[in-house]
Amino acid sequence: MKFDFKIKRKGVWFTLYVLAVTLVFLYILFPSTALKIALTERLNQIHPDICFAIAKLKPLLPPGVKLYQVNILYRGATLLDLDTVKVTPDLLSLVGSRTKVKFKSRVYAGRLNGQAQLNPVGHPGRQTVDCRMAGIELQRITALKRLIPQKISGLLAGEFTYRTAGRTRSLTAHLTVTDSRLELADPLFNQQVLEFKAVDASVALKNETLTVQKCRLKGNQLDAEISGTIGLGDLGGQRALNLKGSVTPHHVLMAQIKNSLPAGLLKGVKTGRQAIGFKIGGTLDDPGLSLN
Repeated sequence: MKFDFKIKRKGVWFTLYVLAVTLVFLYILFPSTALKIALTERLNQIHPDICFAIAKLKPLLPPGVKLYQVNILYRGATLLDLDTVKVTPDLLSLVGSRTKVKFKSRVYAGRLNGQAQLNPVGHPGRQTVDCRMAGIELQRITALKRLIPQKISGLLAGEFTYRTAGRTRSLTAHLTVTDSRLELADPLFNQQVLEFKAVDASVALKNETLTVQKCRLKGNQLDAEISGTIGLGDLGGQRALNLKGSVTPHHVLMAQIKNSLPAGLLKGVKTGRQAIGFKIGGTLDDPGLSLN
């Protein structure tokens, strides 16, 4: 019995040794370059204007890969910079027509994770990306700095779904921002900075037009509700603003508004009790505000 036990124990150690050596060789001989090229091609099918660049990747256990320095560009301009991304495929989907993967990433001091369904290279078809995010610092998002000339900060969280079906592409999202701060280039009623405790928004993006279905802001100086559309095209005429909403000023801001407007214009409006309607037109580069 003792002899059989020794043989079995040696057999276990030999199996573990072979497994360890195999894993080492698989790691050393892992086709990183070929897989990086194939994965980049697959990702670049998600949207014709979005390009992915991956510095390097390494294998992970359980089966998966870790991507390093992932740069996501929109029409050649940086959209997001991800330090690392962990990607784990659904093994059964690898033999099917659509590959399913899960991903996790750290980005701008926050986290981003979700899943995607991708078609083979050369077969765009229907593709889907579902994503959740939390704790992302708005002030560090490069694309936001280009989109909004004013300085903005806060912690972004929420979820979004991106879908493609042939040439039809759409994105829907529900987003929240906490502890946000907006520094205006030109003071509004002598107010240079607006601070918000909470922002809650539902938006949809289609054909370079962002539709703000609802946006509620709870702030230190005011509360507000906004809806409408924002053009995100490259040309000035395609960056049009068509927003409307209402603002309920708090005491200090209400006093500044009354001092800035002709006497009697806001007659009957009481601080924190009655909202003031407004419209925002013009373009992203040159917005215009009017009160109802």
